[in-house]
Amino acid sequence: QQVAKLQEDLTASKASLAQAKTAEAGLKSLTTEKLALETKVAKLDQDLAAASAKLRSTEAAASQLTAAESRLKTLEASLSAARQDKAKVEAQLADQSKSVVQLKGQLDQQAPRVAQIEQEREKLTSQIRQMTADRNAQ
Repeated sequence: QQVAKLQEDLTASKASLAQAKTAEAGLKSLTTEKLALETKVAKLDQDLAAASAKLRSTEAAASQLTAAESRLKTLEASLSAARQDKAKVEAQLADQSKSVVQLKGQLDQQAPRVAQIEQEREKLTSQIRQMTADRNAQ
């Protein structure tokens, strides 16, 4: 009976040992799977960090684009104002050119009268000199 009991215990121990080996193999498999998952999680973390950096870069670029668009609108407004000012100045210049032409015409009209007055002045100056010379001679 004892031998039978020992035989039973041995069989039970062998079965327990087989179960333990199976459990150990399962544990090794799960450990390997866990490491693979940890590696995959680390890779996904890296991908997430890269995507976040790219998103921040894209947001910064979008912000720069918005700022550039705003500057462009400001420059366009300044350009429009400058064009209006240029048109005003050109109109004023045209008016002044007309005035200059008119004044030149008036000046040309006055030129003969000025020449006549200068001749009369020279004639009077000559007469005054002559009269002064005659008086001094007396």
